[in-house]
Amino acid sequence: MHADGVASLTAPAGARGGIAASSLRRATAFLCAAALSSAVGTRSAAAEELLGPQIRNGGYLGHVLDGPEGADADAFRAALVRGERLDVTVATPSGSGFIGGIEILDPDGAIVPVPMRTSASGRRVRAEPLEIPRTGVWTVRVSGRFETYGRYRVSFRVRPAPDVVLELPADPGGGAPAATPLAFDALDGSRLDFTASVKGRVDPPTLAALLDPAGADVPGESGPAAAEAVRTARGFRLRADLSSGDGTYAATVQPPEAHEGVVLRAALRRPPLARGVKRLGEREPYVAPRATLLRGATGLRARITGERFDTSPPPAVWFGDTLALEVQVDEFGSRLDVIPPELPEGSLVRIGVVNRDGQSHERPDYFFYVPEPVFTELTDADGAPARGASTEGGRVLFVEGAHFETGLLVRFSGTPVVLPQIRSPELMEIVAPAHAPGLVRISFEDAYLHDVDFGIDFEFKTPPSPQSAAFLPPAASSILPTVIAMSGSGYELDDVVLVNGAEVPSVWFSASNLTFTVPPGAPGALRIEVRDRVGTVVRAPDLARL
Repeated sequence: MHADGVASLTAPAGARGGIAASSLRRATAFLCAAALSSAVGTRSAAAEELLGPQIRNGGYLGHVLDGPEGADADAFRAALVRGERLDVTVATPSGSGFIGGIEILDPDGAIVPVPMRTSASGRRVRAEPLEIPRTGVWTVRVSGRFETYGRYRVSFRVRPAPDVVLELPADPGGGAPAATPLAFDALDGSRLDFTASVKGRVDPPTLAALLDPAGADVPGESGPAAAEAVRTARGFRLRADLSSGDGTYAATVQPPEAHEGVVLRAALRRPPLARGVKRLGEREPYVAPRATLLRGATGLRARITGERFDTSPPPAVWFGDTLALEVQVDEFGSRLDVIPPELPEGSLVRIGVVNRDGQSHERPDYFFYVPEPVFTELTDADGAPARGASTEGGRVLFVEGAHFETGLLVRFSGTPVVLPQIRSPELMEIVAPAHAPGLVRISFEDAYLHDVDFGIDFEFKTPPSPQSAAFLPPAASSILPTVIAMSGSGYELDDVVLVNGAEVPSVWFSASNLTFTVPPGAPGALRIEVRDRVGTVVRAPDLARL
């Protein structure tokens, strides 16, 4: 690796060397960032602070440790630019029985086939230099080919890609050059040195724009960086810091109308890699596997178990590409209590634990952000919407929705907690408690502190109360319809009378008097009930039909 860490501009395929020109007017500018297929987007948090040791100018003295699962590897990562060349060597020092192996993974985690050169003893293995085909976070994984324990030394070298040099010769007819895209991949924090010059005694080219991966102007000290390009006798020169994230940057150059050839040259000095040789400790963290997902929610403390977690300071813990908000570790380094960061509900993310020396362990699909319950309807046993219950309690209700699970609590405007019976993730059964009359709100709280209001008014109502000697006349006819007056209390206009479960015509006279018509039929005892407007059914004395 070059000590100054220089990496270079890359251009689209076919851009190196001469480019044919055509007759265009002075207004023609070249470069369209949107047309590029090599854009890599803005750097994520994981690229700002990579999970695990970072590739460095020098390397590492390390161990590969036997984990409880009998296999282990050390993963080294770095954001690399398209066109750079990566060189990796793993050597076993004297006294170590470790025989190393190398795998190189692309930003998607796929293993890249790279030829390996191995010494006769097997104690030194070198990956053939790999030209990086795309910008992103690349991984080098060192593992034991036979045994997973032993000392090793891994060395890295990153060679910069050649500078891009483009010469745009004049059209034979003397016109302006063809419109040709010029773009380059860069990491956040890189330094760009961009120059342009023209042959002959003609107007020099000018820099019209310098765009970041999102298509916005790269900022300079007091405005767009392109406006700070310094004019020279033969063109211009711009030195700019690129601080708008990782991705594809683009430059728009305004060429002269007539010229013998415009030469563009761009060099990119990437952010320097760490230098020297670093010794990795023997306390490599290990996250214990789970038979089920670890479930939790934003802001609710979760527990991760394992081994060899740093105790002072505690390790960094990643949820996907986001750091945990707070980490506490027990004195044995086997338990982490963390507060998960804010991520979308329903997300299934990896967990990564990074000790202070950079060694790490991660598990994919480990933590699930439990979504809050969703409630769509409240029904009675017949499936009809239910919006009330008796002040005496006891009515069976069914809640329809989603994401129901054990641990849900139900409250009717602060009454003692009601424990539902979870029938399925979409259905649960509750029994209305005794409650003072009036309108209340139903709310639900799950084990992950989601507090959700059902969003409807629910009424507790004192039910009607028929008297024990309630009927006049005291019996109904089996031959003719009979109008029966029923005394009691609490009757309302919306009350309905049921005879053997069937609704019959009724007339409300007062809170203490209700009449209903009994149809003719077979002699015998009739079951009389009154159903009020919230669905409470109360039993009256049986009525004889003679």
